[in-house]
Parts: sequence; C-alpha cells; structure tokens
Amino acid sequence: MGRGIQRRWLYRGLRLLDALMAYKIVQCHGCFDLLHWGHLKHLEQAKSMGDKLWVTITADKYIRKGPGRPYYNERQRWEMLKALRCVDLVTIIYDYGPEVAIKTVMPNIYVKGIEYKGRLPEQALVESIGGRVAYTYDKEASRIKTTDLIARTSGEDKNLQGPVYR
Repeated sequence: MGRGIQRRWLYRGLRLLDALMAYKIVQCHGCFDLLHWGHLKHLEQAKSMGDKLWVTITADKYIRKGPGRPYYNERQRWEMLKALRCVDLVTIIYDYGPEVAIKTVMPNIYVKGIEYKGRLPEQALVESIGGRVAYTYDKEASRIKTTDLIARTSGEDKNLQGPVYR
C-alpha cells in the first residue's frame, strides 16, 4: 500500500511539473522571516516578470542569521507568503543554500533584490539550467532593511525615528 501511495503522489507531482512547463516560472528564494513592505514590492515586481511566482524559503534549522532568527517558523512564513496575491506557490527547502531550491524549481527567471547584483554565487547554476537572473529595485522599498526593523523594535538603534525607512 505504501508504494501505491508513493506512486500516486509521484504521478501527481509529475503532472504538476508538466503543467508548469507551459508557464514562464519566476523564482524568489530567501528566509522572509520578518515579512515587510520591501519584501512585498520585491515579490510583486518578480511576479510581473513571468506567469507564475514560485517562492522558496529556507527551513528554520538551516537559517544562519543570528540568535533568535527566524522570528516566524517555517510554517508561519509559508502561510504569510502563500496569502499574498502575487505568490502562486511556496515551498520550504531543507538545505542551507539556494542550490537545491533552484534545482527543484528550475526557473526561467531567478529574482533577487538589487543589493545582490555582482555578488550572487548561484547565478552560474541558474544559467546552467537555461534560466536567467533578474533584479528588482524600488527606490523607497530598498531603504527598508529587516536588520533595521529588528534594531528599532529591540531598542538597539536609538537613531531610528519616524518611518522605518530612511
């Protein structure tokens, strides 16, 4: 019985992949542990580059952003991202880097924020599978940083006043 269930799920997965091949798949990968307006603008711009936006997130135990991170667990991050209109599919990746995510999704376009331009080791992998790398940029949203939000809410940064962005 176990093998029959496995075959059925494999068959469904292959049918899903076959259906997705008809679309231009855009992928964003990251932690997204403190979802904010800058993330939303990034995801909306990414979605506009293709037909389907597939967001992959790093599982909790593989996040190396410091103590107390991620703020939200993987299930909560998955639910928040899935609730966004611009996101079509969200998958949790159980690995440290984006390589497994890229090999799983095999995107036509892999999207990161402009701050990663020129320092994106996974670019070669994306190009090796026939995809291309693109970057998003929104002048106002780019001023919002998760680390600034954390500093402000924890009281560590006394210079942050007014709006969260500078």
